[in-house]
Amino acid sequence: MNAQLPLLFDRQSSNSAPDTLALQSWGAAQRVFVSSLISSMPEERAAAREAIQAVGALPVMFEHELGAQDITAEAAYLDGVRQSGIYVGVFGPRYGVRTPTGRSATHDELKEAERLGLRLCLFTVGYGTPSMDGDQRDLVDGLRNLYTTSAFSDASGLKEKLHRRLSDLAAEELLPWVRIGRVLIRASNVTEAAGTYGITAIVYDRTILAELKRMGEERSQVPYANHLEAGDAQIEQVATSVTNSAFTEVTIKLQLRKPQQSGLGRMAINGIKPDEIIVASLSDGLFGTSHLPRGTLGMVRPANPLEELSSAGVPDRALRSIGRLLFGEFLMRGEHATTIERFDLGPVQEGVRRLVATWTPPRRHSNAPDLSPVTLDGSVRLG
Repeated sequence: MNAQLPLLFDRQSSNSAPDTLALQSWGAAQRVFVSSLISSMPEERAAAREAIQAVGALPVMFEHELGAQDITAEAAYLDGVRQSGIYVGVFGPRYGVRTPTGRSATHDELKEAERLGLRLCLFTVGYGTPSMDGDQRDLVDGLRNLYTTSAFSDASGLKEKLHRRLSDLAAEELLPWVRIGRVLIRASNVTEAAGTYGITAIVYDRTILAELKRMGEERSQVPYANHLEAGDAQIEQVATSVTNSAFTEVTIKLQLRKPQQSGLGRMAINGIKPDEIIVASLSDGLFGTSHLPRGTLGMVRPANPLEELSSAGVPDRALRSIGRLLFGEFLMRGEHATTIERFDLGPVQEGVRRLVATWTPPRRHSNAPDLSPVTLDGSVRLG
């Protein structure tokens, strides 16, 4: 799989934005928790609500969606975080009343969002002013050391910046990345018929363009992966169209040859189930554990499908999409999975990220029952 050469990543293509229809489709599946002081930030909360609804998502807010429950307010707040996939924190000058945890409700919500690995959208107003509470200054200072926070001056500015941030999150999931040989590009369109793929992409990087042309001229056989399939591909044609000096539109035609089903990926070793073996292998490779049973040593090694991310210089805005691609490629090539249901890579916490992945193993026989999904959960260090 060209392991001796680093991956080539088209950095500028990671800035591509989805169209309005795609953005709304993405938003329809999102629950976005809004965290801030309620009494002192009504205009900001209304602006956040409008920005979330503008992308078709559901804002989860105490005064609207979380009221009238027979549990404490603190429990309702945290339950709202747990039911969401995105956390929006709006931090002003006031820290807020402390809960039984010793922290404010907003601080508790942030800690829960971090624990769960939610995507974070963090905004500050009034930072550094003499009127800011000392505890709030400490909280925001800590956030600024860990994450990229965005300052705003008024409610309309918050609405604009949150809408942009949500659009960026949507773009990470909606525009498919593909691997062709050692090249990672974001495809604007992927078609398939009887194993023949047509891939259209806007390429900004001239080194990547040259590599694609070389593969086309040599009709190379290379590794290929998209978010659904992986295998070896025969490059049949690479065509280019130039209408702007800043980028080139590339159309690639290739024939995918899926890995031969040898069955080795579904074999038990010394009575240890294959799914237990692959989870242990990934845990040891990604998380640094020592879970591989003694009876498998020498036959199975620790596996880290994300190892190449560091050498490719992939920025955070593309890290999850490309990580999912490489993770899925590893599992599907090894006959360990048919689909990847979940790949959540959380924000950096003390140098590591929480990774939660779920996949469905293939059936041993066509008439066998569907197998239960397998889940991997741990802390991974990238770079």
